[in-house]
Amino acid sequence: MPLDRAPYECSGAAVLSWTDPAALAPHDFEQIALRLTGHARAVATDVRHRADILDEGTGPHALAEIILAEAQRRLCTPHQGTLRCVRNRTRLVRALYDRLDRPPGRPGRRDHLNRDRPQADSTRPRVTAPVVALCTVTCPTG
Repeated sequence: MPLDRAPYECSGAAVLSWTDPAALAPHDFEQIALRLTGHARAVATDVRHRADILDEGTGPHALAEIILAEAQRRLCTPHQGTLRCVRNRTRLVRALYDRLDRPPGRPGRRDHLNRDRPQADSTRPRVTAPVVALCTVTCPTG
């Protein structure tokens, strides 16, 4: 059964538009962060299932693995009753949905970083640093 993403998209847009860190009480921020954390875990599971059907060694599979590793790293940190925490969880949910929405085998906007052709539209140097460090982050035990 697909996730009901409309409430999360609407609340995400609202959260990212807030400018006052005192817009809500800390316990309200904690509730929102808790809700976003649970939803992010559910979307990450869907992304994991989608990544498992992709061919290993391809750009889309590697990107999914990187996003999942980053999601795991972020979700391992305890949520807090702050606007910053809620915004970070909202951005995480958006990144997971962005990966989930891409059809299998279709490169995303960042998948071009591993190609050999030059980037004509960018003045920044190509980023080809190893991303293995992102994939080795694990939750602390305890």
